[in-house]
Amino acid sequence: MLFRDGVHLSFDIDVLAPSLVPGTGTPEPNGFTLDEGKFTIEKLLKERFVTSMDFVELILH
Repeated sequence: MLFRDGVHLSFDIDVLAPSLVPGTGTPEPNGFTLDEGKFTIEKLLKERFVTSMDFVELILH
């Protein structure tokens, strides 16, 4: 698959275990560990079609 203009990756931190990110809006029981989240992001970035990204859904108390 070829992406000529690249793609934007939006990483919703709700996917992480709530014990790791207590400030998430929608806790996901049995969510990713930090290692799983890091692996996923690194794998996508290595493909070199990601041109921008953000992290969303952090609620600071």
